[in-house]
Amino acid sequence: MRPSRSGLFLANPETFCGSARLFVAAALILFAGLRLSADIVITTDGRKIEGDVKLEGTEYVIKTYFGATIRISKYEVKEVKYTAAPITVFTKDWKALGKKKDATADEYYELGKYATKYRLKKQATQAYEKAISIDKDHQGAREAMGLTLYKGEWVSASSLRSKGLMKVGDEWVSREEAEAEKEKTAAERPKPIVRRRDIPCPKCEGTGVMVWLPCLQCDQSKRPGYIFSMTTNRYEVCNRCWGKGKLPGLKCDLCNGTGRVDPEKLEKKVPKPPRGYEFCPVCNGTGVEEWVRCPQCGRSPAPGYVNVGDHLEICPRCNGRGFFPAFPCQTCGGKGLIKLPEGADAVADAEDPVAPANTAAGIGDDERSPTGGSSSGTKP
Repeated sequence: MRPSRSGLFLANPETFCGSARLFVAAALILFAGLRLSADIVITTDGRKIEGDVKLEGTEYVIKTYFGATIRISKYEVKEVKYTAAPITVFTKDWKALGKKKDATADEYYELGKYATKYRLKKQATQAYEKAISIDKDHQGAREAMGLTLYKGEWVSASSLRSKGLMKVGDEWVSREEAEAEKEKTAAERPKPIVRRRDIPCPKCEGTGVMVWLPCLQCDQSKRPGYIFSMTTNRYEVCNRCWGKGKLPGLKCDLCNGTGRVDPEKLEKKVPKPPRGYEFCPVCNGTGVEEWVRCPQCGRSPAPGYVNVGDHLEICPRCNGRGFFPAFPCQTCGGKGLIKLPEGADAVADAEDPVAPANTAAGIGDDERSPTGGSSSGTKP
């Protein structure tokens, strides 16, 4: 224990000196933070950056008031405006307002906003309190001090929360009123749209492609999907099919190439004949007794389409059907329908009271597939 000059005993002089150094360092750091100059850097693209600006070589080093350091090339800077430090500007304006006889609360409030912008908390509080002393109901200054107006009195938000109040919009209400308002808002809110749950397309197995074609770039390679490079002396991924070895030639007509389909669309709709008629059992309602394969698209991977390089196009000869009618049906005369005897239509109406209003024309070629009769060619 050594007595100091003031008569106090110090337990450890080295500890006291270390604490003094820390205190001085903290004071210097605080003073340096208050001495940051409000310099403004205007770049060539119109941006404005504020902070302490220094030129180091060919770069401007900007230390912002939020602790970030930004480096910008001087060739990207249009202009640098050097101004006084925020604490200096605040002190000057504070003295000017003090000498002004008719200084308003709004002027002190704007000065407090300036101090808040540059993190001068003590000076900002001083300006706000001065504005409140001039106008006790100044809303901007009160809210900047963390107060809110409740039943004609300015109180802190923490005190209102301690009373069990909650803020809904711009008003403070009880928890019961807040819950009631929440339920009312939820009831008025439109109900969300329930989206259908699509399933993978069973026809293309979710790929969206009905027919795949071999990639013409790597088809002859020993490893489909890869090309041997003479430069690197190794196999590289084909940049056309990206390693698949095949390309989509025809999109799926059931899912329209999306790979997903609505389950309700999978329900097959069985066509029904017009009232008083039935489909011909020989040609199955097609009106054609014998079909032949289209000679132009018969060898295509998808009948009715022709292979054009790396994609498929509709066959111009059969118009996408893949077959031609060879002989009309002799039983129904090529109509696909046979008239029922009298009284049979009444029995059909009893079994199915709602009969479709189909006509004999058009039933067969486009709506029904050639599944009946004999055929000398491959049927689709």
